[in-house]
Amino acid sequence: MPSIETQESVGSFLEKMLFLGLDKFTEEVFSNEQRTSTKSGILKTEAVFRFSTTLKDYDVSCFQDVPNVVRDVSFENDIRSIPGQGSGISLKYFFMLSGSEDLIKPDRHILAFIKRPLRKKISPQYAQVLLTGSCKVLKSIYPPLTPRLLDHMIWRYQKSDVKHTDDEKPEVNHIEGKKLEDEKSTCTTKIEEKKHDSACIRIGPYRKSEIVLCSADAGPRSQSKTPCQSGYFFPGGKWVGAVRNAAERLMCRFVIITTGHGMVNPHDIITPYDMHIDEYEEQVRERMNRTIPQLIGNDRYKIVIFYSGGVPRKPYIKVLIPIFHNRKLDLLTFGRPIMFDSGKIDEIVELLIKPGGTTTDELKAILKLPERLEFYPKR
Repeated sequence: MPSIETQESVGSFLEKMLFLGLDKFTEEVFSNEQRTSTKSGILKTEAVFRFSTTLKDYDVSCFQDVPNVVRDVSFENDIRSIPGQGSGISLKYFFMLSGSEDLIKPDRHILAFIKRPLRKKISPQYAQVLLTGSCKVLKSIYPPLTPRLLDHMIWRYQKSDVKHTDDEKPEVNHIEGKKLEDEKSTCTTKIEEKKHDSACIRIGPYRKSEIVLCSADAGPRSQSKTPCQSGYFFPGGKWVGAVRNAAERLMCRFVIITTGHGMVNPHDIITPYDMHIDEYEEQVRERMNRTIPQLIGNDRYKIVIFYSGGVPRKPYIKVLIPIFHNRKLDLLTFGRPIMFDSGKIDEIVELLIKPGGTTTDELKAILKLPERLEFYPKR
């Protein structure tokens, strides 16, 4: 969660709305003249203003204040009195986006997904109960899973190009038991026979639970000025947030490589530091040797996808490869400063987990900078 000093307060936002006026906000800021509903709805700009005013009335000024009203019945009733907010679904979604991991947004996509196997309609309240219970069952397989993440994965599935009706089960294209044909268009070079960087290599397949998404850190200018969770410690390092968000969407393990603290989990509290890897290579190597086995050193993980963002990649790779090889971890890296191909993480993971895996050529085909893709298989 971003620190308080990096957020705009609700009060400041309301002052801007009042200064410009709702009409100007509608036309010039939001560029949205839609209403909350077609019947007796109000402008969405007005709904935002009334929602924000209610937040201020309940002393909610920043993200850190939101937990104080999550279970406040009076607050919920006041929000639901705003035209278009009567169902309470948008309020739950607001709580989700504000950082609550336990709530879902039981919209029509979620309800339709649950309706198919049950063959009956369910209430939004019961949808919350079902997804919460499902997470408890699945956590042994997917430890990072939360109701919020499960909600998002269902929503993405429902919004995919495949059309599902309420009475039909979606078709799934399984390749179980089917031998993968030798494709002339793909490589036949085995990983251990790799002779040069341009060779086509088959990678995977992996299970999603075996994949670690890893971001490089950022320098002092891009760091928080005060200690906070590492996942939000680099407001100037947009690549850290991009990898973090991808890990949440995909339900993959997420870690950050830092020169000052070694490998860290996104919820670890870290402090500001200034240690360029070229100047402190030995100290950085010592920290990596100590922290990497602690975080991902068991046999559970098989590959690390490393995105270096705005920092030089080669010095990091030089330190990481021996450690990863000792832990029998493959390393895949791509992208170039500052954000090239950062939006391809989801597609890369999907290719890595598909039956039969993928190839370096197939991965390069989706990248704007294919020459930056490098794969270092475990020995």
